[in-house]
Amino acid sequence: MSRYQNMARAAIFAALLAILSQIAIPTPGAVPVTLQIFAVALSGRCLGPLYGAVSTLVYLLLGAVGVPVFSGFSGGISALFSYTGGFLLSFPVLAAFSGLRTRRAKKAGGILLTLAGLSVCHLVGVAWYSVVSKLSFAQAFVVSSLQYLGKDALLVLGALWLAEKLKRRGIASRAAGTSFDGKDM
Repeated sequence: MSRYQNMARAAIFAALLAILSQIAIPTPGAVPVTLQIFAVALSGRCLGPLYGAVSTLVYLLLGAVGVPVFSGFSGGISALFSYTGGFLLSFPVLAAFSGLRTRRAKKAGGILLTLAGLSVCHLVGVAWYSVVSKLSFAQAFVVSSLQYLGKDALLVLGALWLAEKLKRRGIASRAAGTSFDGKDM
């Protein structure tokens, strides 16, 4: 696949992330329930670690310059410094981890790597929330992460399942999964 085709796919996944970000259910805390995590994991698994991360960076840059792509049709640099900024800024990490696979345990290794990326996303998000809200890390964890972990784990597993179905039908790149040594799987 050419570099231009990969960039076009990254743009499409950035648009998908923007669309799925608008499906939001407000909660009593400052973190709404959205399908962003699903879109981020799907982009990583379908595009691979590099272009999956690129697609989320495009999404973040669009939002940072004011395009209303973030949850609730918000945008602007201030959104990246809000309560949810840490979650947003860690999306490229989740996408990259979702695109990685290990050589020996393709399916199980991919699942574990994606769940590790989700853990990084939540750790960064909680730390950020703690700083912005002036809560302890434990309090921030309870408010911004604990109630979403199960839902987010199910969303990333759903994204991995869908990506495999898309790859079998030739819609997603079969070479998207990359091993630790950088070779396509």
